[in-house]
Amino acid sequence: MLDDAERAYKKAILLEAKFTRAYDGLADVYAKKGDAGKSIQAMQDAISKSPRNASRQTKLGKVLLEQGMVKEAKAAFESAVKTEPSNMSMQSEIAESFLAKDMDDEAVVLFQSVLRATPKDVHVYNRLGIAYRKQGKFQEAIEEYKKALTVDPGDENLYYNLGRAYMEAKKIAETIAQFNKALEIYPDFKEAREILDKIRNLK
Repeated sequence: MLDDAERAYKKAILLEAKFTRAYDGLADVYAKKGDAGKSIQAMQDAISKSPRNASRQTKLGKVLLEQGMVKEAKAAFESAVKTEPSNMSMQSEIAESFLAKDMDDEAVVLFQSVLRATPKDVHVYNRLGIAYRKQGKFQEAIEEYKKALTVDPGDENLYYNLGRAYMEAKKIAETIAQFNKALEIYPDFKEAREILDKIRNLK
């Protein structure tokens, strides 16, 4: 099946060299075959034919990042952002890719950019807080979770993450207070209860 699809896409490209969707399809076929090099080349060929497609540039960046080609991935992501600078959803998506690869500095920059445009996005505050925690910047993480809670004070996960940040900052009283708030909202919050039990057993 994959070989048939590969032949069909190649034939389509021979008939119409600017048929970018054929390059996209070919990239997907190569990815399924486990040939990252050819998949990347097909995506780059598509971009050369249609350089103003931010979604395609983002997809290329993700594949490059997975292959450890960090410099090239950053270049693809930068092109995507330049192409659609107001696409905050895309910037969040790229930030998540960086965060997953422990490229926390890059993730922080993009999450901050998104929040300047969408200052009531609770999810992004939460993700920025996680990025700060991974950097060991616990006070900064605490501030982001607090900002998120001003937007949505009824989110038990925010109290839990705030509690985690306090715990990592070794502020035990504040940790307990936040986990208790999470449990007030959601009494079956297993993770919060387990951590509270561990803290109490240490006393």
